[in-house]
Amino acid sequence: MPISPIDLPAGACGPFANECSDWLRACAPGRLLLLGDAGGLTLPPGTEVDARADASALAADARYDAVLIRGLPELLDRRAGAALLARARDRLAPECLAVLPRPCWDEGAVLGLGYTLRARAPAALLGHFAIASYKSVPDWFNSKFWAHPERWQP
Repeated sequence: MPISPIDLPAGACGPFANECSDWLRACAPGRLLLLGDAGGLTLPPGTEVDARADASALAADARYDAVLIRGLPELLDRRAGAALLARARDRLAPECLAVLPRPCWDEGAVLGLGYTLRARAPAALLGHFAIASYKSVPDWFNSKFWAHPERWQP
């Protein structure tokens, strides 16, 4: 279920610790890749966590149920951070959540990578990607907009 972005006061919840914990509870991943800082998180029971300082040592075929990136993008330059977010989105997991520092990341960059904006604070943005809700079926893909819908049989 998409959540509309909310504005948070400066310094609220550290780097979105409450939002990250709520997301983990909601998606309840069996296998979680945690890249960066785990401080202040509440993990759901039964979650197998692979915590790493960076993604460079991951196998090319590594797959997880979810990826949480927190505290890592500020250590990377913009290009390396974008590559990490794209790899998480494309290859590592069907659902990703990333806490991104504001001076380096703006809303357009987060949206440009296919992430939705779940929350914003003066110092950081919270980006979310879920392949299940990434793109809905467009209206024109409905048979009622075709030239001869009576000829089409499912």
